[in-house]
Amino acid sequence: MIEFKEDDDSAYNGRTFKNASADVTLAIACDFTTGGEILTKRYVLEQEKLYIPINIDIFTTQEDFKKTVSIIVKAIDGLGKDEISLNVAGNGIYRFKDSFVSTQQMIDYLIYSLLKEINANLKTKISLIRTGGQSGADESGAKAGIKLGIPTLVLAPKGWRFRDIHEVNHKNEETFKNRFI
Repeated sequence: MIEFKEDDDSAYNGRTFKNASADVTLAIACDFTTGGEILTKRYVLEQEKLYIPINIDIFTTQEDFKKTVSIIVKAIDGLGKDEISLNVAGNGIYRFKDSFVSTQQMIDYLIYSLLKEINANLKTKISLIRTGGQSGADESGAKAGIKLGIPTLVLAPKGWRFRDIHEVNHKNEETFKNRFI
């Protein structure tokens, strides 16, 4: 199940703050120095939530993947909650151009695989996945939630704004939503 909501703020920071209110944020990126990544981390920590940064470029071996899953599961289960909401955030597709996961399909596969393994090993239930619906990590997190049968909320900036691989801004509800079908 996926639910789309349009934020009342056309800037990215309004919905970033709201998504950062999730119990846990997985920030999946290859560049943590961008304004969006810095803002996400700040908002999560200000709200005293769990922030877990994941550098996507470390997934070069199965061993690295399994180690990362184990660290994430331990951190989430360590919260001592029966269930959590999970914000999947990170770089837009245009930031991954020089990464080994340079296409949306590759990021989709990797984040689905990651969330599938995390979900299978958690004692804690993921009751909701949230994203901002941007290309790259956000989009992949929402698609993974749908495939895994986890209720998913996409909170888009007002005007359904998102950037494509060429860093072109789009503002169209149908174009925004069709990426998740």
